[in-house]
Amino acid sequence: MDDYKVNQGDFGLELYNKIWITKGSRFNAHQRLMCKHNWSIASIGFLSAYVIIFTILQYFPAISLTTKQMDTISFSTIALSLFILVTSLLEASKSFQMKAIELHKCARELSSIYDKLRQTLDNSDGDISKMLSDITEQYAVILDKCQENHDISDFNSFRIQHRTEFKLGAFRCHCLAFWGWLKSYLYYLLLIILPPIVIGIILLYL
Repeated sequence: MDDYKVNQGDFGLELYNKIWITKGSRFNAHQRLMCKHNWSIASIGFLSAYVIIFTILQYFPAISLTTKQMDTISFSTIALSLFILVTSLLEASKSFQMKAIELHKCARELSSIYDKLRQTLDNSDGDISKMLSDITEQYAVILDKCQENHDISDFNSFRIQHRTEFKLGAFRCHCLAFWGWLKSYLYYLLLIILPPIVIGIILLYL
């Protein structure tokens, strides 16, 4: 069964590939969303730490600050606090963890019918059309139960994991992996690194 390729004409093989790809992509979606959940918490944590650091910075006697710099710090901490509040509400509304759990449950159910289909195709001594029809119905029911869908980056991660079957070269794999990472986590990385850099540069020129 390991030699089955995507887009073969036989209905059984097409169904096999469809379930194989979907379950793999949804396992990847679970992992990606859990990582986004962790990145989201980390970014809000860093922003909160910046507010505390900039608030107490002006009270250090070893650091001499001008009136403009102190006003800038005060404004920055207020702006960051409001930004944290808005970001926290927006991130909480995305429910990354709940979506990840739902997709993982879907992937596990797909794994069950995937194994069943492999058994059916490996031991096909006669007409298996009825079994394939039943598995097709189960596949549709499982997808209907899951309100979430995997992202194209999850499918690309699956392609990278099975680069031989999808005939992907090393350069293409690196490009897909890099683009997927940027799409998922660049926003949170910028939330972590930009505020202290921007505020620090402003303070230096005041």
